[in-house]
Amino acid sequence: MVIPGGSEFSPARQEACVDLCNFIAENSDPNEMVVIGADLCEEPSERGYNHMTSKYKDVYTYALDGKTMPYTTWRVRPEGEEKFANDCVFFNDSQFRVLQVLDAPTDTAVGGYKLPSNVCGSDHISLVCDLQRIVSKD
Repeated sequence: MVIPGGSEFSPARQEACVDLCNFIAENSDPNEMVVIGADLCEEPSERGYNHMTSKYKDVYTYALDGKTMPYTTWRVRPEGEEKFANDCVFFNDSQFRVLQVLDAPTDTAVGGYKLPSNVCGSDHISLVCDLQRIVSKD
């Protein structure tokens, strides 16, 4: 899911996150497994992300003991260099255990032209995580 973008706080981004959480709540059972991959177009300190994490856990923040990814997009535009952590994988922690996540590429691996590059064909890095389903003993 891609949330509407912009360079400053956008009520549309927060509203999209609220709508997504409401849609999932209305169309799934609380015991169902939920994994959401999203380009929130905002940093983890912003309102849409905060709403998402009030309902679901961020895989990377969980795996990195409360720290966020250093970046998920890093590009050079006419306005200058942009380096943000705005892509996320969310999950419902009652159904999954996080086993591991793929680290962000190093500055050297990304190279001087940033993203996209020979390492990554997009201006966003791939987020990869291993989740293990928690099986109920019912």
